[in-house]
Amino acid sequence: LDQALQDYLKAPEKTVSDFIIKKQNELHLKPADIYKPVLMTRQNYSKIITNYTKHPKFEACIQLAFGLKLDLEDTTELLRRAGNAFSDDIYDRVIMYFIEHQRYNMSELNECLYRLGENPIGSF
Repeated sequence: LDQALQDYLKAPEKTVSDFIIKKQNELHLKPADIYKPVLMTRQNYSKIITNYTKHPKFEACIQLAFGLKLDLEDTTELLRRAGNAFSDDIYDRVIMYFIEHQRYNMSELNECLYRLGENPIGSF
């Protein structure tokens, strides 16, 4: 293999943790400002930030996206780093709608999901 490809393959992929910390610093947020409003436990947040959980579940990524008030592009990048992606099912489309319309209230999202017969995210 040529050297450029070898270097590329050796370079560590940016992690979910790297992405979250960068966004948190850009927005000057404290950890509690991110995890508390989105019904995530401090322990779960800590596991993601310390890279203990390298590939958080889809729902945890959505909680973080809401906590950071990410746009759809950044949310998609966060999901990609965690090995997840949006699909075309109603559950994902509702979440995408909330993000596109900057409605970052997790309780409101969960109420909508519940009314549509979908599982809520986090503690409900």
